[in-house]
Amino acid sequence: INIPNSVETICNKVFINCVSLQKIKLPIKIKSIGHYVFYNCSKLNDVKLNTILETIGSYSFSKCSSLTAIHLPHNLLRIETNLFSDCTSLEQIEIPDFVDMIDTEAFSGCLKLKNIIFNKRVEIIIGVRAFQNCVSIPEIKILPNIKHVYSQAFKSCTKLKKVIVDPYQTEIEPDSFMKCISFETLVIDTTQKEICAFESLPFRFYKHVKTIIIPYNVIKLGDYCFQGFPNLIEVQFPHCLLSIGKYCFLSCVGLRNIKIPDAI
Repeated sequence: INIPNSVETICNKVFINCVSLQKIKLPIKIKSIGHYVFYNCSKLNDVKLNTILETIGSYSFSKCSSLTAIHLPHNLLRIETNLFSDCTSLEQIEIPDFVDMIDTEAFSGCLKLKNIIFNKRVEIIIGVRAFQNCVSIPEIKILPNIKHVYSQAFKSCTKLKKVIVDPYQTEIEPDSFMKCISFETLVIDTTQKEICAFESLPFRFYKHVKTIIIPYNVIKLGDYCFQGFPNLIEVQFPHCLLSIGKYCFLSCVGLRNIKIPDAI
């Protein structure tokens, strides 16, 4: 498709269900793409977006099942609802620097998605079921600028094994990792020297966690810190740890491997 350079906006549903469309290059003046524009363009595999594009409407690339990669423009401000849902061949996505919202089911059903590169410039919210059924993701690092992870954001990411997060910077809904049956390792990536009880934090709901890794800078674990992790087998302490609070591992009935640091 050759779109004239004079075009500044593509309205809703312009190319919906164009199942033979393979390539698209946007002209340099376009700042906005409507909703459902390339919905179900199942053979679309080559997309070149221009650098000034600011808005891409919901469902615009949903069900583009041949799309393996796409470079999102620097000026994009939001990943809209279901924007890339069921892009079953998409393998990697880099979130542009000024995106502050990844909306509901934005990447749901991206079966081959393995790598998500988040920006570090602005505060980000990850919406409900944003990465649901992304069954190839092995690891997630939730950066400190990701301020809220909503309900079922990573539901049924069945190959997800490791989550790296600072629980004091990011609010995570209790069921954000529902049905992540391979989730075993929790890495607490905090700059704080003391880890307090997780009574108000979601980790008490992570029933599958088998290994917890505590960062090198932590010198104290507070009372009741990791109580009630029924499948917890191993905890890796930093060498500089000086104190472990009372009932820290209360009812961790599966705990097998503990090596207390020499500094305690």
